[in-house]
Formats: sequence, C-alpha cells, structure tokens
Amino acid sequence: MKENHTTILLTRENIEKQLWQHSAIDYKKAVIEIILTVVLCVPMTFLMYFIVKDNHHRLFFDIGCMLLPIFPIAIMLYRSCRTFVERICLKRGAFDIIDSALYYKDEAYNRHGMHYYLYFESFPKCEVGHTAYQTASAGDPYILVLYRTRRQRVKLFYAAKMYNYQET
Repeated sequence: MKENHTTILLTRENIEKQLWQHSAIDYKKAVIEIILTVVLCVPMTFLMYFIVKDNHHRLFFDIGCMLLPIFPIAIMLYRSCRTFVERICLKRGAFDIIDSALYYKDEAYNRHGMHYYLYFESFPKCEVGHTAYQTASAGDPYILVLYRTRRQRVKLFYAAKMYNYQET
C-alpha cells in the first residue's frame, strides 16, 4: 500500500512568526517570574536582617542568613537573561536554520512524570511530547532553528519528512 505524505512548506518568515510567538510567551513568563521572586525575596532579606542583627553569631552566619533569600533572585535573573538575549537576537534576525540528523532519543521518569528527549549532535537535549518522541528514529533528518548565541540551543525543530524548508 502506498503512503501519501504531504509536506508543509516552511519559509524564514513562517519560522520568524513562530519564534515571535514563543518569544512573547517566554518574555511574559520571565517578567512575571522576576516580579514574583523580587516581591517575595526582598522582604525576606530584610526580615532575615532584622532577625540576625541582634543575635551575636559569627559574621559568616549572619551574612549567609541575609544573602539566602537573594539566591532565588540571582537564579531567576540568570534564567531570564537567556530569554532577553534570545529576544534581542530575534529583533536582529540573528537565527540560523540548519539541517541535522537525530542523534538519538531518550526518555526519563522523574517526580513530575515521564519526559521524552531528542538529542541532536553538538546541541543540548530537546524535550518533546509523546507523539514527536514515538515518531522519531535515530538518523531521521530534521530542520533545526538556532539563535546565534554563545551557547546554541535548539529553539525549534521540524521533522524533514513532514516539513520542507525553502529559502525565499
């Protein structure tokens, strides 16, 4: 029996629209996370200061207690920086569309449930849904979208058997 596969045409403009949609969502999430973290952690820092200022502990302990609520802010800022850098790259049009083959796939179970990952050579893992994981096989050709950053990560990927990329 003959299989009919229709391919969806991808252009740089289509991909850029999808990147803008993802960027808008990521940007809103980053701003909300930063605001919530600051609102919760700054009062905690002052509270810790007033708790330890009257106690006569070692200086290292006092500084550690006061800086402890600052760590979530630092972690959140570090995570959000990637979102802001990607947005700047998108404004400049600094993203590449390359062809690559799937290196291998893997699944892992943690306390939040089963997670499925695809690995492309020279890039960090990409988390995918169950259907994308089941239809992927090692060696399958993919179209990858990467921002031009120091550490390139796969932002979007498309199975070449379902999508056809054409430069316009």
